[in-house]
Amino acid sequence: MFTLTTDFFVMRQFIFALQIYGCQMNIADAQRVAGVLTSLGGKKINDENKANIVILVTCSVRQKGEERVRGKIRDIRRNNQKAKIGLTGCMIHHGEEKLKKMMPELDFVFRIDDCWKLPEICGLVSSRETAKKPENYFSLAPEIDSPVHAYVPIMNGCNNFCSYCIVPYARGREWSQSAKKIIADAQNLLNAGYPEIFLLGQNVNSYQCPETGMRFSELLRNIDAIKVSGKNKKDEKKWWLRFISPHPKDLSSDLIQCFHDLKHLTPWMHLPIQAGSDRIIQAMNRHYTVEEFAQLVHKLREIRPDIAISTDVIVGFPGETEEDFLKTLDAWKRFEFDFSFISQYSTRPGTAAAKIKDDVSTAEKKKRWTRLNDVQREISTKKLAELVGKEMEVLVEKVGENYVQGRTLQMQNVKLMTGKGHNILEGEFVRGRINKSRHWSASGEVIE
Repeated sequence: MFTLTTDFFVMRQFIFALQIYGCQMNIADAQRVAGVLTSLGGKKINDENKANIVILVTCSVRQKGEERVRGKIRDIRRNNQKAKIGLTGCMIHHGEEKLKKMMPELDFVFRIDDCWKLPEICGLVSSRETAKKPENYFSLAPEIDSPVHAYVPIMNGCNNFCSYCIVPYARGREWSQSAKKIIADAQNLLNAGYPEIFLLGQNVNSYQCPETGMRFSELLRNIDAIKVSGKNKKDEKKWWLRFISPHPKDLSSDLIQCFHDLKHLTPWMHLPIQAGSDRIIQAMNRHYTVEEFAQLVHKLREIRPDIAISTDVIVGFPGETEEDFLKTLDAWKRFEFDFSFISQYSTRPGTAAAKIKDDVSTAEKKKRWTRLNDVQREISTKKLAELVGKEMEVLVEKVGENYVQGRTLQMQNVKLMTGKGHNILEGEFVRGRINKSRHWSASGEVIE
């Protein structure tokens, strides 16, 4: 990893806080922001009201997300008059001038690619002092504060230009990280003890190594082949490999085959469908049909019968009729997604869809969200009920006095009772027996 240092930097103590919104990529970005500030002597805290510097890593996928950020910035300034408040992330597409008009409490705005410039932007060094520019911001050493998930960005930006999506405008065109660098980062993180590697990108399965042309499925195979010694050096350490988010149009047969062939790749695929009507999918500029999506789901479940499939969907897209929405309900009953993230459409200025009249009322969007969520609840409840009586492996994400909470191979949320005095730690694998299920989670007890 590239560490941001220069002979001219004057190390000084300061306190900073980060507020993170949106996807896992924003978490990974925030870790690099933290890495830069920590390298300068900064100390990260969780209370933004006591920090000298507060940076918000923002999401612009939905209008509500932007409204939350604006409200949070007002709250920070009201409670912390002396802090320097900065903003990065997808809201940057508005431009610095507009953002500062929208939020006069802001002191600075920067593109995430420029986080290496933070020492100067935040006034931590004089204008005469300059930092060495890294090859790209992924090269900056992240400050990871979770003992469980290690996020490895493999690409940034997007070339798809889905009509509703701001990402290509906020993050720019797609570019991929060197496969050699990605594999080395994964090896180092696994050697450091992280039990789960998460490969990230706006469209991970369009990955292509700039030096060798290596595609995503081959990258997965190379990472899966990494050897990590366990406590007993004769044994290989257990670890899981996941990725998010792929695009259905780029889901190759070889990538699907990876779910059969690879030892560490978990049986979970997040595959965004976005709508169940071909007409709406076409209007979204998504480049597949419901039947083509169905073939992918069939192949995934054929090659890996225990795979869990989750998805994203937008209700109330401009022009979506009741008939279109009924097709989405039918798709949910047909595909039986294990869980889904349901959004109500909101216009994103600058996107192609923003030029189309938003003709579905807010009230109707809410009704459709509720109707689809009710169907998803029934499906998720049924699938989780099938776990009762089974023994499952769980990666612990949270530890309580007499319980642990974590995820299964299929990303199911599970709480396991331990009894008092247990010595289980976050990031460990435990085996549990499921004895109860709910709508969105299951519970049981640790047996090993």
